[in-house]
Amino acid sequence: GASATFDVSVIDWKDRFSGDNGTNPAASIFSDAREISGIQFHRNRLALGGAENVVMSQAGDFFNFYQRDANNLVDSDPIDVALGSDQVTIIDDIVSFRKSLSIFTKAGRQFELNAPEALTPATAAITATTAYETLSITPVTRGNMMYFVAKNKGYGALYEYFYDEAQVQNVAAEISAHAYKLLPTTIKSLVSSTNNNMIMVLPESSNKIHVYRLFWNGNTKEMSAWSTSTFDSTYKIADLAIIENDCWMLVDDGTQFTLEKLALEHDVAKANWPYVIHLDRQLELTGSFSTNTTWTIPFTDATIDTIILGPDFSSPGTVVTVTSSGTTVTAAGANYTAGEVTLGRSYTKTLELNQPFRRNVNNVPVADARLDIKRILTLHDQTFDYRIRRNWANRTDVSKSFTSTTADDGDLLSLLGGNVGGPGPASNMATFFIENTTPKPSTITGIEYTVDYEPRRSEP
Repeated sequence: GASATFDVSVIDWKDRFSGDNGTNPAASIFSDAREISGIQFHRNRLALGGAENVVMSQAGDFFNFYQRDANNLVDSDPIDVALGSDQVTIIDDIVSFRKSLSIFTKAGRQFELNAPEALTPATAAITATTAYETLSITPVTRGNMMYFVAKNKGYGALYEYFYDEAQVQNVAAEISAHAYKLLPTTIKSLVSSTNNNMIMVLPESSNKIHVYRLFWNGNTKEMSAWSTSTFDSTYKIADLAIIENDCWMLVDDGTQFTLEKLALEHDVAKANWPYVIHLDRQLELTGSFSTNTTWTIPFTDATIDTIILGPDFSSPGTVVTVTSSGTTVTAAGANYTAGEVTLGRSYTKTLELNQPFRRNVNNVPVADARLDIKRILTLHDQTFDYRIRRNWANRTDVSKSFTSTTADDGDLLSLLGGNVGGPGPASNMATFFIENTTPKPSTITGIEYTVDYEPRRSEP
């Protein structure tokens, strides 16, 4: 493929044209040779954080950190302020949030640099706000919310930081508490997709991405859900970036680095193709035939195992198993050169169902009652194939499958009993999974339970 090129040059910092080191000194972060730990554009200024100081450029002149006139301080001149605390508060990062500059420190203290309507050297002030043991990961913003990761009882935690009108101050709420122990304390990146209502968390040296999805309806959060995307064990995702509606991943498979794109918006089938294809490392290519049909891919990958016939074939959408070696993909003894096919690597899509609870009249889950599932009804939309599977300790897994040659709207009644609640160790509880091992789409729109319920005490 085409190579990427980057131009790197030294910033053309503005010189001092008035005064000297005494009357117009360089910003503290430069004069003391401090390490720059945070960079932001904030209210038409370039802000740099380092050690215990935040410095900001001339308003509208991002590379100028000197007063224009050493004898006359004006509102547009640079800002240089220090954190005030009874602890050593070395700056970890700075983030522009609302009208303030939020400052995160290695001591687990958070501050804000704020000002009235005009941000000037005379009005800029730093105040202490919250105290959370944050990880050294740059927070991300989404509208009027900010998200950061912290430690909580030996595990990672994601916090939602916002302005509380009732308390008249910024507060933080842990939004990963209901997925306890999901996040590790070694996290590499945190990215946000505002358009798709999601936050993505990348652990260090991992082939997993933890995804938080949220949806607000006015002032009510209607959805707060976690999921995990697990890639091939040979993958190590070096970093993530959200560009428009795609998540770009820099992937190290042990032999090469590749850029891979993960679409975040709702999938739509390509023109004239019969369905949305679910394969990793998708490519659309036309093959050549000589005894076997072969396709040449632009990278080395021995795990490409599937092709989907395109609209130029008599049976578009047909799934064919292939083999790959190096940069060559092969369909043995068959001619698939009528048009483009989609090549890729198959994977299993798995949804683990949460433990259901009966709720009392106060809408509070009853956790200590015995709950036995007799039936599970899954409702689906535009779905070809999937199965529901029960896993129960010391018992053989039981499953029931749904298959269709066309996209179907309907339901699958599964007679899969199992104890899912009540006293006793969690290892005795049944767990249920919805799985799709094919490249064809499956959308589950609802789940209904038929249960036997045995209360353990009187309920309100």
